[in-house]
Amino acid sequence: MAKRTLRPGCCGFLAAIAVCVVGGLVFAYAIFNKHNATTSSGTSTGVSSQSVSASVSKALAPASEMKTGGLLMLINAKNPLPSDYTPTLALVDKSYYTSSDKDNHFDSRAAPHLSQMIHDARADGVQLVIYSGYRSMAYQTDNFDRKVSEYRAQGYGPSTASSKAATLVAPPGTSEHESGLAADIVSSDWLRKNGDLNETFEKTTAFAWLEQHAADYGFILRYPKDKTDITGISYEPWHWRYVGKDNAEKINSAGLCLEEYDGKA
Repeated sequence: MAKRTLRPGCCGFLAAIAVCVVGGLVFAYAIFNKHNATTSSGTSTGVSSQSVSASVSKALAPASEMKTGGLLMLINAKNPLPSDYTPTLALVDKSYYTSSDKDNHFDSRAAPHLSQMIHDARADGVQLVIYSGYRSMAYQTDNFDRKVSEYRAQGYGPSTASSKAATLVAPPGTSEHESGLAADIVSSDWLRKNGDLNETFEKTTAFAWLEQHAADYGFILRYPKDKTDITGISYEPWHWRYVGKDNAEKINSAGLCLEEYDGKA
């Protein structure tokens, strides 16, 4: 069979077709990409899917920390515990409490360290006792309602009474005690003289011992005197929060409260 050859004009025509096809594909690809980079409102986001994922992960981090019961979870009026939050609890020796009718449960990760701290303090001649440890949601509700009633009896209206009560007793769902990671700790002799918690505890040998040693066991003073404008809670020299030894030492050495350390101040 004779070999066929293309005339010069035919080659030019085919090349032109090829250029058009390629050009069309490039244009279609550009339109497709532009469409995908546009939000539903028609405004270009200019943000890659990878950076969006990173932003979402960062936004969800606090909730994830709380959901998993992380030692650094921030619990306050703006960051309440999930309604279904249930800590894993362990028992602490009842002899370490102010009375045998106290609930002697505590977060299972923190309980051994709390027990060791009380034991070691007593070995040093400081009779620490736990005034309050873990509190259930029901208990915290009763505790808060009692404080509101006290202010109501003093003549304050419902809203003002609730606001004032919230500076001393965390509303239900916002108390660290409900996490099982916080304990109100005083000394037995001081409690006998005072009967209830107040700031004079800071003048005791027991408080000095806690200030010096608590971080060694993973505890921090949760509501310091000079951080009330950040924590939103009045100074409580008796309230100690377990965050783990490494975190406690860093928080103490930097002179921070948990809000500042957690980046939520």
